[in-house]
Amino acid sequence: MSGLRRLFFLMIVLVCFPVMTGTSHAQSVNQEYIGDPAFLVSGEFLAYYNSAEDPLEIFGYPITVEFTDPITNTRVQYFQKARFDLELTQNGTVVTSAPLGELLYESGKYAQADLNADNAVCHTFTNSNKVCFAFWQFYQTQNGEEFLGLPVSNTEINEAGYLVQYFENAVLEWHPEKAPGYRVVVADFGKIYFDEFVGDPRYTKSDPSAIIGLVRTPQVNVFVERAIVAPNSQQELFVVVYDQYQQPMPGALVTITITLPNGNQNFFRLPETNQYGISTLELMVGDLAPKDVVYIEAQVTNGGDAVKASTWFRVWW
Repeated sequence: MSGLRRLFFLMIVLVCFPVMTGTSHAQSVNQEYIGDPAFLVSGEFLAYYNSAEDPLEIFGYPITVEFTDPITNTRVQYFQKARFDLELTQNGTVVTSAPLGELLYESGKYAQADLNADNAVCHTFTNSNKVCFAFWQFYQTQNGEEFLGLPVSNTEINEAGYLVQYFENAVLEWHPEKAPGYRVVVADFGKIYFDEFVGDPRYTKSDPSAIIGLVRTPQVNVFVERAIVAPNSQQELFVVVYDQYQQPMPGALVTITITLPNGNQNFFRLPETNQYGISTLELMVGDLAPKDVVYIEAQVTNGGDAVKASTWFRVWW
């Protein structure tokens, strides 16, 4: 595997792995870096985000920085499923969820769904639209009045065959293939609207330099080039160091402990991590027997406590 391909593979792993870690929290209660890549959500936008019972379910991850809309001169921030607007009122500023569902709804585009539902499973709103079954349950449990707004349509069937319903601020979709309790999904209309009507790449670039000054905690992964190697061959090790905001950490100190099948241990001091948070080691595999397993532990320090990760490889014919 060439050096370029190895680096590409590792960067994919580095990007994909932190997604599973969920939201990242900064030290200040007034700002948080959220998602991967991490975008700063702060002040009143953060308070509004956290006011939802499940922010990821209602709003998703942020997809832009906070910026001033050049048309409306309003401070905004886009999320996967919503856009936050900072509006000036007589009582000061207030954050609202933009009416993206209403703005993107096209009457007559989709066929009406014949639910044959009565008032026992539906709620009829003042505009005569009905919200029924799981959509109505979701509306009630997720504070739909605040975050979704009034329904602007009845239940319809979209081009993919899913039941959908448009609300002022969002769109609900019914996905029968998902597990019970997760079948109602808020559509990614924040991303759809941004891509269609804004699309400015300047706003979609997270600023890693902005996290300077916050406490950064190293995370570490260690990989081998090959899971199975022959005796008396070479093996390459990769140590990838990033922080809790999923940003690479250059200059970290890395040591490796190799534990051989007979229990003997060898210690190596690796170069400090590069600009991508990566350090490597070329390891010569000795005259080991097939089926032997070599264990590897990486230890990383970056001005604080040590963080460890481990992996292994097997010797084969």
